[in-house]
Amino acid sequence: MKKLSILFSLVLILSIASVTVQAQVHAEAETSANIVGPISILKVDNMSFGNVAVSPTLAGTVVLDNASVRTQTGGVTLPVITGSVSAAKFTVSGEAGTTYSITLPASI
Repeated sequence: MKKLSILFSLVLILSIASVTVQAQVHAEAETSANIVGPISILKVDNMSFGNVAVSPTLAGTVVLDNASVRTQTGGVTLPVITGSVSAAKFTVSGEAGTTYSITLPASI
């Protein structure tokens, strides 16, 4: 009888173990993503240096700052009649908090 009781206990334990092994596990998780669109750049104003007089023998430069103020060096003269002077202007739009950079060549 004792052997029968042990055998019955083993069969019961193995039956429970096989049910546990065959059980399926299921889990769920929520997902999310932020899709960041590309930036857009829109030209507002063209760059114009206005009227510039140059020397036939001396090199010079004209620098136009972002406030449309010109400065000259060397063989360049800025006439009293300035013509149309304006710095280039752009509007950059995109996702708030994103960054961008502008790279200019070391020399032209």
